[in-house]
Amino acid sequence: MKILFYFLICLALCVRAQEPVSGSYSKLNDQYQRLQDHVEVVEGYRMVRMLDVERLWKSVNDSLRIGEAVRRQMSSDITRLRDSVANLNLQLTKARQREAELQGTIQSISVLGFQFNKSFYRLLSLGIIAGLLAVNSCTGGNGKITS
Repeated sequence: MKILFYFLICLALCVRAQEPVSGSYSKLNDQYQRLQDHVEVVEGYRMVRMLDVERLWKSVNDSLRIGEAVRRQMSSDITRLRDSVANLNLQLTKARQREAELQGTIQSISVLGFQFNKSFYRLLSLGIIAGLLAVNSCTGGNGKITS
């Protein structure tokens, strides 16, 4: 069951990994490169336009929000999958208990309200038949006991 659980988590992560997060990583790298390329040097200091910094800041925040939403979704998926695995384990336990009960009923027989093991019942039946045959042979087959 643990293998199934980990497989489902890996599958969910792979599916999530294939979905692009709106290209935010490459977008952030591009914006950062653009920010570095468009700096002005004034008296030995590198100056950056505030508009470019604000755009980069907004993109970073948007990327973080998207990442957090994906993390929350994956966390809820993991919780849901754990609950599903727990439910499946419970069903499996009940099915195994039911199977054990059925195996017990297959191996026993009820005669006049008494439960007997089938092998014991066979021996008992053979003993009764052997006893009846012995009594029949002692009577000579006519029902009267001869000495």
